[in-house]
Amino acid sequence: MSQSIVNSWNEWDPLEEIIVGIPDLACIPADEPAFRAKMDKATVNQYIPGLKTKESIEKATRQLDNFVNILKNHQVTIRRPDSIDFTKEVKTNDFSVPCQYDTSNPRDVLITIGNQIYEAPMSWRSRFFEYTAYKTILKDYMRQDSNFKWVIGPKPTMKDELYNLNYPWKYDENRIEYIKNYNYVTTEFEPIFDAADITRFGKDIMIQHSFTTNLMGIDWFKRSLGPEYRVHTLHFPNDLTPFHMDATFVPIKPPADGRPGIILSSPDRALANNEKHIFDGSWDILSAPIPDHETSTPLSLCSKWLSINCLMINPDTIIMEESEKKTIKFVEDQGIKVIPCAFRDVYEFGGSFHCTTCDVRRRGDKQSYFPNLDKLDNLTI
Repeated sequence: MSQSIVNSWNEWDPLEEIIVGIPDLACIPADEPAFRAKMDKATVNQYIPGLKTKESIEKATRQLDNFVNILKNHQVTIRRPDSIDFTKEVKTNDFSVPCQYDTSNPRDVLITIGNQIYEAPMSWRSRFFEYTAYKTILKDYMRQDSNFKWVIGPKPTMKDELYNLNYPWKYDENRIEYIKNYNYVTTEFEPIFDAADITRFGKDIMIQHSFTTNLMGIDWFKRSLGPEYRVHTLHFPNDLTPFHMDATFVPIKPPADGRPGIILSSPDRALANNEKHIFDGSWDILSAPIPDHETSTPLSLCSKWLSINCLMINPDTIIMEESEKKTIKFVEDQGIKVIPCAFRDVYEFGGSFHCTTCDVRRRGDKQSYFPNLDKLDNLTI
């Protein structure tokens, strides 16, 4: 009888196995519609497509390896993706790009829900083939775990019709008006989603409608999960580049002993007012402290709010960037143990602790963490 390996329902149960990314042969992508909309505040001339520097790859590798050692010291099994040459050009029947991206961020591509790992279709052309780096791992799970289900989202064509090609590039009143109306750089031409726009709360799944996940993608995900889950669409209307939820709205402590759970929220991009009722009585949404660093790092494409992009080892222990002193103190004041870890050299590769991992096994079962929604469900039976 095969071993049960894949099992994870939320972001906080005790962690037992995880995939951690690698920065090998990582590239700066070339200009493409979805990438362009992410770049506004940066100096565009910095973003010369092609292989990142040997020095930056080595520095990121050292910090990722140190992070892996911390996880191993907590008896977590580690898997790493295959090394892929992202300098290669990609050509399909519908698009071409001169180079690709990287494999530093498994959580953008993969998400575990129960005994299933979902493979996201993705939204950038430069990331179309990123899933290939995880095939060895997923095939191993297929062989070793007879209960494991490998679910692949519908592969998009990524034709021009998927993108608003004239989307306002500058952060001006025009873009503010677009965002206010949830008019994003991606259209509803075909279903797309990045896995990092999804956060798991057991029976309840939160999905951000964003530049990287459209409503058709959310609908596909909801249909795939089926009626035993409650899927909620979230918006953050002050975010001028809505792009992955795990540096915007992050659960850090589950409900326990009659007390609500805690979610850290970026005060710059608060949850839409008409969606806050989902959490009433079950979760407290707390504004995170202003990060110690006013910006992320050069070439990272990420915001300063990587300060809240963290990894929970268990309901009482969390790994956070060591230099974010204000955020660490705030989290510790909530009764949570913080393990500080240097990670800013990894930011250039697209994320922090949550982005660079995909948890595969956490010790626990599917539960509801929303008693307020359970009461509503009982009323409708």
